Amino acid sequence: MDLKTAKTKFMSTFDAGLNAHQAGDLLQAEKLYQRTLVEQPDHCEANHNLGVVFASRKDFSQALQFFKFALETSPNVSLFWASYIEVLVKLERITEARVLVTKLREAEIFCDKMEGLSTHLNAKYPDPSAGELDELERLVEQDKYDDAIMACNNFIINYPDSAALNAILGRCYSEQGHALLAISKFERATAIRPEWTPGFIMLGRLYSLSDNSDKVISNLKKAVELEPKTHETNLILATELFKIDDFAASIIYFEQALVQKPDCDNTLLMLAQANAKEGKFNEAIACCKKAIAISPDDASLYYNLAMAQHGAGLFEEALDSYKHSIKINPKNVHAHNSLGGLFCDLGKTNQALKSFKTALDLEPSNPVVLENVAVGFYKLGETEKAVDSLTQALEKNPKNLRIKHLLASLKGEQTEAAPDAYVEWVFDGFASNFEDHLIGNLQYKTPKLMTEIIKQHQTSEQLRSVLDLGCGTGLTGVELQNMCQSIVGIDLSKKMLEVAKQKKLYDELIHTSIEDYLANAPLNFDLFVATDVFVYVGDLSEIFRLIKLRNKTKGRLVFSTEHNETAEVFLEKSGRFSHSKKYIESLCKKFECEILHYSTHNLRKEKDEFITGGLFLISF
Repeated sequence: MDLKTAKTKFMSTFDAGLNAHQAGDLLQAEKLYQRTLVEQPDHCEANHNLGVVFASRKDFSQALQFFKFALETSPNVSLFWASYIEVLVKLERITEARVLVTKLREAEIFCDKMEGLSTHLNAKYPDPSAGELDELERLVEQDKYDDAIMACNNFIINYPDSAALNAILGRCYSEQGHALLAISKFERATAIRPEWTPGFIMLGRLYSLSDNSDKVISNLKKAVELEPKTHETNLILATELFKIDDFAASIIYFEQALVQKPDCDNTLLMLAQANAKEGKFNEAIACCKKAIAISPDDASLYYNLAMAQHGAGLFEEALDSYKHSIKINPKNVHAHNSLGGLFCDLGKTNQALKSFKTALDLEPSNPVVLENVAVGFYKLGETEKAVDSLTQALEKNPKNLRIKHLLASLKGEQTEAAPDAYVEWVFDGFASNFEDHLIGNLQYKTPKLMTEIIKQHQTSEQLRSVLDLGCGTGLTGVELQNMCQSIVGIDLSKKMLEVAKQKKLYDELIHTSIEDYLANAPLNFDLFVATDVFVYVGDLSEIFRLIKLRNKTKGRLVFSTEHNETAEVFLEKSGRFSHSKKYIESLCKKFECEILHYSTHNLRKEKDEFITGGLFLISF
């Protein structure tokens, strides 16, 4: 037989096999493909098609062998590679399949079938196999983070959309202290798997390390959206909200956490603390009592109960709870210190000092306790001892502006104004019983007196708008509510504002300092009121300047001062400033204001003696 005849016979055998294959006669096709390979073992199409026949019978090992024969002869035929990879997938050799897809794409040996396989692999097998992931997890558990990172990066070349690999990388980087790298990997993981709750929790925790509270909260809220009925997820979010002082929002999530786990004493305690921060002392008390019923020997629960009772003005109940807490844990510095604060509120200064000294025995360098000791000595008239305690406190906490101010006042040193931190500290501490103490014990009548002065000089039946500077609990608002169309209150003390809010007198209440508000907010008021406020400001020139310069219309300013005859502005040992009439007159001359009223009155009592104050009404 000549060569031409042999070739024709050979082609006829392969074509016959192909026809049988296309007709669905796989048995006949197999025979003819085999006969072709006897004549020409390296016939690539016969090898490939025979592999297809075996694959259709699920004889994948045989199929793979014939595909290999075909590829040895014709390695650039994309269809052969597609068939080979398809069988690898059937055999669940996914990583091999993915590696080949990546390499063939780079070599530009690709076809529509290969593209379809690639899409299928990405959709159905986005991650390495369970066994491969287990091996990576073992490396992490053995603290072999570098090895795990290297292995993950090798895998990720072929699994670019693997949430699991990105999550493992995120954990490794987190353990190594590389927060930004960890964040990038967890963000990639959650982008791939937006339903993956633990990923959002991890992002929340990682962002907390970089003090990015917005990102912390947004990621944790996403976790709660995914699993709204999970105790731990709600608790984590509530705790982070508490850390950034968003107590109202934290209460919502603490309560949701308790729905899932109502007997969790720790969650009850944190909810109590959040309620107390919001001034909701009755709710805080109820939470503490529920927690105590669960854990009756926990000193911290009695301590927080005492704090809530103290805040609610339930002094006798608070006294019992502080003592019970100390009985369980006599080494709790905070309990002894807070008990001392309660004794101060009860007017029992000597007993307060005993509690403070017990706290100092436990922690001699505690600046907060030293500051309280100083306040106690000051109340007893022992100024030198007060100065000594404050000096020690300042040595331990040299950046504390509040302590610096108190120390300056006791040493007779002069400053321009009390620091915001000092003012906030003073009034946050007074908020719960401020009005009862001020009106009942100290015979405070300044808001009423100032309102009478306003009425005497009023030119119309009703004022359009009033700004209450340092509104406190709203005592001035009570007097002015029927004299104006709208009233806005600002104050540095959040706790004072909470009390004022309950009166429902103000159109708006804002937590800010006076100078910040006057410098930045739009001003369009008929009347500015400062009742017992300028005693914490000292130099009033900037306040006068801002009101005169920035208010849209002409108006009036009514205010009280603690009066002095010897100096223009003087920092008293009380930590407050006194102002002379001469000083106010000099400001009015400088800023072209007119004094419409001036008189002196008894403002309130201090150490059983009345403080003389000046009452001014000026126009600008």
